[in-house]
Amino acid sequence: MISKDDIRKFLDYVNKNYSVQTYNCFIKTIRRFFRDYLSKPELASFKFKTVPFVPKINSLTKTDLLKFYEAIEHPVVKMMFHMYAVTGLRRNDVLYLMKNELFKDQRMIIKHNGSKTKHRWVTFYNEELANQLHPYLDSRTDNNPRVFPVDKYKTFQRHWRLAQMKTGLSITPKDLRDWFINEMLRRGVQESYVDALVGHVPKSILSRHYVYYDPMRLKEVYDKSGISLFS
Repeated sequence: MISKDDIRKFLDYVNKNYSVQTYNCFIKTIRRFFRDYLSKPELASFKFKTVPFVPKINSLTKTDLLKFYEAIEHPVVKMMFHMYAVTGLRRNDVLYLMKNELFKDQRMIIKHNGSKTKHRWVTFYNEELANQLHPYLDSRTDNNPRVFPVDKYKTFQRHWRLAQMKTGLSITPKDLRDWFINEMLRRGVQESYVDALVGHVPKSILSRHYVYYDPMRLKEVYDKSGISLFS
């Protein structure tokens, strides 16, 4: 029979050998298993550790982005890089973006699927990407429902890694999402609107109850920001 001391010894080991985040993940698992599954809350009374705040320092520049972009040899993967940079979409949101989620007239993307942790609403892309993306889509004769019908491993990852090796830059789709958020803030976009564009749940009472998030308002905010990869 597992005792509270057994769990405490295990958590002491985790605390000494792993990060605070990993420690808290174990606490979540222990709570779910003992409290919710075995109905033994007395074995799940351990507290989460406070995650120390470490200021994020972003050294990624527009020059870095352009250097990486030019190093990508595959034209479709190039467009995907461009979309990551100017939409703030997550990695798989672009990889598995469907044609029926893209509205060319408004340059708008509405993802149909989501999860409890990965929220989505609406985002947009700019004219410079539209000038590449729309002719590409109009020229397609296949029946593939995806906007970018490239193989995740053989095409996307291979060409992305080649660009990393050629440039010496370890840029990832997550880095481009971070760059988008910081660039929008730098351009004076209100934090609540940036949250909406990247699918973050508004945290403040003001953002939750008093800010309008209709798509046309968000498009106005997006276009006014003038976010761009090339200028």
